[in-house]
Amino acid sequence: MTLNHGFKGGEINLPGLNVPVKLPNNVLFRYDGKVKSLSKNIARTELLLHGMISGSSNLINKIADNAIISIASRTIEQRNAHFNTSSSYLFSHNINQFTKGYAIAQKNDLTPQMSVFADGHESGHLLEKINKKEILQKILKELGINMDALIYQEEDFADISGMYALVKNRTDMPIFRTRLEQRKKFADVFGKTLPQF
Repeated sequence: MTLNHGFKGGEINLPGLNVPVKLPNNVLFRYDGKVKSLSKNIARTELLLHGMISGSSNLINKIADNAIISIASRTIEQRNAHFNTSSSYLFSHNINQFTKGYAIAQKNDLTPQMSVFADGHESGHLLEKINKKEILQKILKELGINMDALIYQEEDFADISGMYALVKNRTDMPIFRTRLEQRKKFADVFGKTLPQF
């Protein structure tokens, strides 16, 4: 079922992991894939959801919408400094007072390896947000990977999910520039080696 600007409820397929997941009743999801600007993508969605831009294809409305989106995206970047260095995100939008809408997006300039990792990483964040971390743990157990992913949280859990996406999609390790020590530890568990940059 599709609702509210591309957000869907029910069963979804997690990006990067290719695993079906049944969303809780009060949760919707949208996969935006590659976008030019993470902050503008968030701003556009927020403004559309709150009726502050039209989303119309009319040229005049598009110009007005883009000006408002640019201002809002600068505010998002100022309030969330990590957006300037992030390659992807899972963002939580309030669809209404009862329903959250999660969106995954990534910068459009990522390498193919980093793109797969980013999708898996953000899908890990989603699993944690909707209290379904056991889905990844079950997959790891079935693969014979000796790791208790349930004890990890936030970025660590998301990195494990990203590593699984690389294995699942038979993708080489990307070159990481952050969290090297922790990611090396997780890569070792998956039998992967991190390339040097």
